[in-house]
Amino acid sequence: MLVCAGTAETRDSVDAVRSVAERVPDSRVELFEASGHGPHYEEPEQFNRILDQFVDSL
Repeated sequence: MLVCAGTAETRDSVDAVRSVAERVPDSRVELFEASGHGPHYEEPEQFNRILDQFVDSL
């Protein structure tokens, strides 16, 4: 599972993402420094690169 969050969100959001990832074996956390709630549209190039890498790793 790929779990993403923007760090411009509240600290609780980042903690929640990490909490989810800790419960799922082989999960991966990606944090986006310049994003809030929507890294897929706030940082689309970085998001797509990370998503492509994740899909390729499956």
